[in-house]
Amino acid sequence: MIRNSRFIMLLAITVLLLTFTTNGYAGKETPAAEESTKKAAVETVAPQTYRIAIFEFEANEPKLSRNIRNLIEAVLNRNPILETIERKDIDKTFEELALSKSGLVSEISQIQTGAMVGAEFLITGDAFIMDNKLYITAKIINTATTRSKTLMAEGDISSALGATIGKLTDEMNAWFTNEAAKFLPAPEGRDLAIKWLTRKSQGMDLPAISVNFKETHMSKLIPDPPGYTEVIYILNAMGFTVYEPLNKDELASWAEKLGADKKKMNKDGLPDEVEIIIIGEAVSEVGIRRKDLVTVVARAEMRAIDRKTRKVLAVSRSEKEVREVDVSEMAAAKRATLLAARRNMVDLMPALLDRLSKN
Repeated sequence: MIRNSRFIMLLAITVLLLTFTTNGYAGKETPAAEESTKKAAVETVAPQTYRIAIFEFEANEPKLSRNIRNLIEAVLNRNPILETIERKDIDKTFEELALSKSGLVSEISQIQTGAMVGAEFLITGDAFIMDNKLYITAKIINTATTRSKTLMAEGDISSALGATIGKLTDEMNAWFTNEAAKFLPAPEGRDLAIKWLTRKSQGMDLPAISVNFKETHMSKLIPDPPGYTEVIYILNAMGFTVYEPLNKDELASWAEKLGADKKKMNKDGLPDEVEIIIIGEAVSEVGIRRKDLVTVVARAEMRAIDRKTRKVLAVSRSEKEVREVDVSEMAAAKRATLLAARRNMVDLMPALLDRLSKN
């Protein structure tokens, strides 16, 4: 009896403890669990979304080509991470680029068209019959890097076309969810560029610099020039002493007359401390307008000049144009110009630092 009483008492105490624990801490987490939950909440981000342009698939029969495109577009439109460019916008861009819609269009032309309408990925492909089976291949191409992924689905000729398209679009949806981000171009972030450039300048005795960077959009000067500001920001972050010209008009005139006889050169309007002058120019123009969006294309060139000898120490020329899309033409122009200037700095400064280290 005594043993049974003790057992019953221990059981009652255990039940009370469990009840207290459940009521007192219901819904609460331990500090470690709470921190884990907070971290997970912070790290949770909205899924990446992509703008896509779908072209007609090549097939022996025009009707089959249109049907494949229509079915693929209908299915992919239901994917919340995909935004499909309207077909009429794609066709109109073909016309503006003087490309034939009836004949075979080259992959380069398709990529160009996709970029012009603001698509990050374009989808093209073909369909063919072999051994009583229908094969449909889809090629997904990133318009910036031209990296591509090819997917394929097959089905019996007697089967409904929708079944084969369903297999293909399942693979496409899975690819966009899990793999598409890897095909995007590397970010051209300012912090990343500065970190990379600063490593190259560590331990060097850096000279004083001044900058003359001309920026025009559609032959008109850009107000509050973003490219000039970006160049100055990067130089300061790298540890250079940057001087504003005492007279900007004199520096601009000096830069324009660099090829003239030294005796005929105007004053450069700079303080005596300046040793190197970075001279550059960025131009931008409207690429295409589509509804409320405007595409602006920009490119830039830069060179670093020894102030005393006028020797060219380093040159950068952006081979690839920068394209930006915005509802505001000037906003797109400024953003494109800024990125073009940054890209040129990433090319120019390593060459300049290498030249300075050898002097």
